[in-house]
Amino acid sequence: MDQPEALLGEREGDLAVSGDLVQPSQTFSFAPYRNIVSPQLCMYSVDAGKVLTFPSFRGTNASPAWSPDGTRLMFSSSMLGNPELFVSDSSGGSPKRLTFSNGASTSPAWNPKTGNSVVFVSDRGGIPKLYQMNADGTNSGELDVPDKGYLIDPAWAPNGQLLAFSWRRPEGNYDIYIMDVATRQIVEITRDSGRNEPEHRAQRPGPARHAACGSFDRRCPIL
Repeated sequence: MDQPEALLGEREGDLAVSGDLVQPSQTFSFAPYRNIVSPQLCMYSVDAGKVLTFPSFRGTNASPAWSPDGTRLMFSSSMLGNPELFVSDSSGGSPKRLTFSNGASTSPAWNPKTGNSVVFVSDRGGIPKLYQMNADGTNSGELDVPDKGYLIDPAWAPNGQLLAFSWRRPEGNYDIYIMDVATRQIVEITRDSGRNEPEHRAQRPGPARHAACGSFDRRCPIL
């Protein structure tokens, strides 16, 4: 089974940007890694051109994702021990734990159409798989696929019906697939020798031009 660090995608010296972009906002969340043990979430203002004050949490904090209305931020954190999903208000206040499992949970993706459901990645069953839950953490269940393998990087289409993700099947590499979440119909989009993953950006919806991010440095970096 992958260790939580591998599932969270931590790489020393990298800048990892995760979440969903909703136009026309210039607010986004990201997670830069600075050769320190524990990354922290940050907020960046495009208008002001600087990193804003954002709370620091214990443990590893990564994979920030804005709600479609820009009022809430969901992220993965090990502040209570195991990497689980939490949701806070837009300023990082009052974080609430949403997932409770024996494995790591990360990479939340809000349904951009309804804002009522979230798809995320968890290795609670032994290897990374896709799960779906209500935005308040209730009614969580696995999104079944007809074969084994690793499933990561969920990303919704704007219509809130189709879900792109990267799937490494037992005999192949990571390729991109599209799932109709209602019918579970799946279509393969790529097939080659490289690693293919859907693009993720974490820009906050609405007129505010801010970004949340995460850093291995306990200070948010100057970009």
